Amino acid sequence: MIVVHLPGPELGNAEQRGLSSAIAHYFNYRKGTLERDLRDLLRTGRRSLSMGLAVLAACIFIAQLLRGMLPESPAAQALAEGLTIFGWVANWRPAEILLYDVWAARRCIGLYRRIAEADVELRAFGQNLRRGSLRAQADLPSSIAFPLP
Repeated sequence: MIVVHLPGPELGNAEQRGLSSAIAHYFNYRKGTLERDLRDLLRTGRRSLSMGLAVLAACIFIAQLLRGMLPESPAAQALAEGLTIFGWVANWRPAEILLYDVWAARRCIGLYRRIAEADVELRAFGQNLRRGSLRAQADLPSSIAFPLP
């Protein structure tokens, strides 16, 4: 449940203007936007993975050629190892996209879905405040409470 605290006179205004449905529509819109972004991210991840695997295969192939052609050369061995490392590094970003970024986007989509489906309650605040009090007596969080002059 989402509780929105408003000044008493604004409470009726917010209900007439459909604040509850506006919150639901906004978070449904954001969820849809993130779902499209997730599809783009997956497409980018797959494309990057195919390029990364091709680079890795080419690097390993060239490294094996170097090791076979110049087995006694330390420079050739070092270059072969460097190519192998480069091939694996080329797969860093695709792995990051497919293993981590996708899950973060899915978490946000789930959060926006839950917010959009949540019940919204509009409450008036300021009616039960005592002079000089830092909190309303009814459920007003201290982070947004303020003393009256």
